[in-house]
Amino acid sequence: MALDGEALGFNHVRPIFNIVFMSEQEPNSMVDSRFIVGIDLGTTNNAVFYIDTGGKDLKIKPFLIPQFVGLGEFHRVPLLPSFCYFPIENEISNDLFKLPWASEPGILLGKFARDHGMKTPNRLISSSKSWLANSGVDRTKKSFLGEAALKTN
Repeated sequence: MALDGEALGFNHVRPIFNIVFMSEQEPNSMVDSRFIVGIDLGTTNNAVFYIDTGGKDLKIKPFLIPQFVGLGEFHRVPLLPSFCYFPIENEISNDLFKLPWASEPGILLGKFARDHGMKTPNRLISSSKSWLANSGVDRTKKSFLGEAALKTN
């Protein structure tokens, strides 16, 4: 399934690896693609790499993923750990987790979620990719993981 690459800042992107981002204008054309993008959705970490075919240097480069790495520390780093943390109300100051693209903080993802969630594992989701592949999980029902984390104090 092609997603709108322009919304993600890629005007023309050639498909490679797991997920495809292509311009809606020419969904079957790879001739005018400027970027080759590879996404690894891992059980432990996620990574995005790209090649800018419009430049002279055709090396594979990591896409730095914006995320919180500590209390109020927002950085762009090459790996996004596959962890979601559900803070309870007033657990963490909202001022420390304001995102440039969101008016209010919500679920925390990545490095901070992994590190902080180890202290409160009942509000941490890890290895969700493994749950998706588990034959005992009913994928037609509403997910119990997030709801359970939100109800636990």
